[in-house]
Amino acid sequence: MAALPFTLRQLDVFESLAHHCSFRNCAEDLGISQASVSNQIKALEQQLGIELVGRHPGRRPSLTLEGQAFLVDLRSFRVACDALSDHRRVRPATNSLRKFRLLIGQPYFERYVRPHLNTFLASNPYIELNFDSIAPSKRVQKEIEGNRYDFAILHTKECFATDPRFQELATVRTGIIGHQQFCEGKRLPLTAQDVSELPFILYPAGTDVSREALAAFKRYGIRPKIVSGRTFHIDVMIKMVEEGIGVASIPENVLNGPLSTEVRFLFILDDWKTVLFRKDPQKDAVREVVNNFLCTCVARGQQVITDHI
Repeated sequence: MAALPFTLRQLDVFESLAHHCSFRNCAEDLGISQASVSNQIKALEQQLGIELVGRHPGRRPSLTLEGQAFLVDLRSFRVACDALSDHRRVRPATNSLRKFRLLIGQPYFERYVRPHLNTFLASNPYIELNFDSIAPSKRVQKEIEGNRYDFAILHTKECFATDPRFQELATVRTGIIGHQQFCEGKRLPLTAQDVSELPFILYPAGTDVSREALAAFKRYGIRPKIVSGRTFHIDVMIKMVEEGIGVASIPENVLNGPLSTEVRFLFILDDWKTVLFRKDPQKDAVREVVNNFLCTCVARGQQVITDHI
């Protein structure tokens, strides 16, 4: 294998700088000096022979087109490294079984975790994972705060940056999607008034998640007037949308591959975040294995979405 034209440390610095868009914040994040950050980036650019970061007096640093492409490939590189690490067999100091309780929405579990679960369990026979699934609602926050779960993957608008138990994994585009028949002759995105006139596929009436979804629509000025169906199952919603039965609010990261070519984002809602909750943030070899497995599952899922965009 040929020598790589970068060091892992340089990749860490570049990734942090791309996230913070600030040499100062990047330095604080990594616990090094701003000069060290600058030197690491310059060395990386020299070794690659391309400019990754644009530097302009009085403006925040920004990624060049080459830098953006490098960041995409870097994320794929991280996923590959984590996948190779998953083959490591972890054995506790004793032969005692370690059990963990996890809260993950059904779409996340089916599309992100289940495809890789057999390999993980076979490689880690001393780890038992028990999964629960709850539809997104305020109940989830209560379940988390009650310390019932060791880990949880959540889809949320809230910022957990100040809480060390939460790790942000991805930013998720969310919007109201529908068949192109609903936007013929109209300019996208549709107005809130136009969207309100369309038939909606909603969550079951009277549930927490239904009330919260309607409250969220109201903040955008959307008030659905026609209901064409109700279901908790995202895959059913997607099928109904593709058949032109109605429109629905669906986060991009639960799509199982690309939508049909006739489906469009009719109205863009605020981005949400995928976060990983970990009840005990303290270092523990076995917990680290579970944590890394979940992070890798989400990264793989996000890469699939990126490949289809």
